[in-house]
Amino acid sequence: MGNFKAEELATLPSFINYCYGTNAKDVAYWDNFLRENPSNAPLIGEARELVQLGGWMIRAEREKAAAMQKLDTYLSGTPPTGTLRRFFPYIAAAASVAAIVAATVFLFRPGQNTTPATAPVAATSETLRKGLTLPDSSFILLEQGASVAMEPGFGGNKRSVRLRGVAYFKVAKDERRPFSVLAGPYIITALGTSFRVSHQADSLQVMLEEGKVKVEQETAEGRQLIAVMAPSDRLDLRISANTPPERTTFRRSDLQAWKAQEIIFDHTPLDEAVRQLEACYDIRIELKGFDPKKETFSGRFRNDRLTEVLEVLCFTLNKRYEITEDTTSIIIH
Repeated sequence: MGNFKAEELATLPSFINYCYGTNAKDVAYWDNFLRENPSNAPLIGEARELVQLGGWMIRAEREKAAAMQKLDTYLSGTPPTGTLRRFFPYIAAAASVAAIVAATVFLFRPGQNTTPATAPVAATSETLRKGLTLPDSSFILLEQGASVAMEPGFGGNKRSVRLRGVAYFKVAKDERRPFSVLAGPYIITALGTSFRVSHQADSLQVMLEEGKVKVEQETAEGRQLIAVMAPSDRLDLRISANTPPERTTFRRSDLQAWKAQEIIFDHTPLDEAVRQLEACYDIRIELKGFDPKKETFSGRFRNDRLTEVLEVLCFTLNKRYEITEDTTSIIIH
């Protein structure tokens, strides 16, 4: 294993699975490695102790800076060298060593406030992506530099928000109260659906993932219907130009890749974090046997598969997850 240390080995998700026996493939891999490399038995034993006794979490705070540097290195795609090359698939497969270390440090830091924040009336993403949940349980993912504000009376007879920038909306169903996104002179209205809106100074783009929305323009004569969109429809408008709207289609996989491009949790209440994962990965997640409002989670993921995020989430919370037989939902318990 070259210069691979027990502390580093103890943070590999595949090795942690091996120690706890939670993944048959990982157990088989490390058992086979020991048979082929018996001289590494002392190192393996030391790393197992660190995992089982939780000693590596004590080192996490001291090594946090180095861990975050490793995170950036792994996620930027820097190829491994030397003896680490054969272990890189396992490192990359779980979002990186540093992601687990950073998440654990944040989660278990003494004195951390675990009280869920109240839903904001307005929010700005500034330099990082931000996920937020509205009082009606609708979820919004704000891209960097975007801002959103609830209109007065939100939750009464209607639900309206004003957007600047790029955001993804997963609207809670409520047939009695339409949900509207106000973007300059345009109004995008839905009942229960998911879509992305990009509102810039001179343009508007709407990408409908599921459900149905209508796009209207506010004029001196009243609202003018521009389009009624179906899933996978994309609508592009030039606000200042006197040109007709351009209507095309897009691949759902492209929108999926954009949603999972960067996911950031910063002491986020677990129920809100789960709602964001449901929106980003188009899957239902059920929590059983514990109160999610008493848990928070921190972590940063880039272009990671859902299983990789779940491994980090469940390890830090000391939980397990199961994928249902029909693969339509996940249970965390």
